[in-house]
Amino acid sequence: MHINLLNTMYYAIDFLAEEADVELLNALFLEEFEAVEFTDSGFSGYLPKGEGADKLTPKLIATQQKIPFTFSVREIPEENWNAQWEAGFKPVEIGDFCRIYADFHAAKPGFVHEVLINPKMAFGTGHHETTHMMIQAMEHIPMTGKIWDFGTGTGILAILAKKMGAKGVIIANDIEEPAIENCKENLAINGVNDVDFRLGGIEVVSEVAFDLVLANINRNVILANLVPLVSKLAPSGKVLFSGIMKQDYQKVAQKCQDLGLEEIMYLELNNWVCTLFQQK
Repeated sequence: MHINLLNTMYYAIDFLAEEADVELLNALFLEEFEAVEFTDSGFSGYLPKGEGADKLTPKLIATQQKIPFTFSVREIPEENWNAQWEAGFKPVEIGDFCRIYADFHAAKPGFVHEVLINPKMAFGTGHHETTHMMIQAMEHIPMTGKIWDFGTGTGILAILAKKMGAKGVIIANDIEEPAIENCKENLAINGVNDVDFRLGGIEVVSEVAFDLVLANINRNVILANLVPLVSKLAPSGKVLFSGIMKQDYQKVAQKCQDLGLEEIMYLELNNWVCTLFQQK
């Protein structure tokens, strides 16, 4: 009897890269994976069940001509998949302000807010420094007026904003269809409503006069969209940025200042920056 082992296996691709290149590589390959886990030296992308790495090999090799990184492929037996993913997803606690957890974690009282996230991709779970700082900053920002979560990921920031008392409908967009599907699932399991999730980039948001924009994305996306994004702010509107590495911060900050924004908060964690700007 012939057994097709491919159909009973999960495969992971482990990326080793310089810290400055990890976010870009993750963005380039995110749609290929069912889940992503960041590591100290890069990240691991988990392919859908039964899919091998062969079809991705040409893209991986072509990308190596532009970005320096190495990769390797791992086999993960099906019975170990859930255990491996769950073992890599620990609860995230930001002081006593917010706890982010999955449904396989035990309850733990003592937090102002709890957000239940069952991710299909790792970015946006709170484990990455950028998401951690966004939540840390949000504790000190009133969730009032018109809010937009630009590049929502797992929906965690929009969900937290609603839990913090944001009124009205929050708009949240992402360019990845699986992300939007995951957002809707996470919204439901948190018992939250009034978040308008949209598939696409800045072009799917025609509304203006936002009082607060949450933008946990990356330097390139921020710089490419900064002018239209700022044009959508209310006269005293704020935008909270992260996904910026320390060495890139000055370039982003200068462009914000050139557009008439004033910095009112700055956070830094492990070479990543989170910054809050406001219309003067």
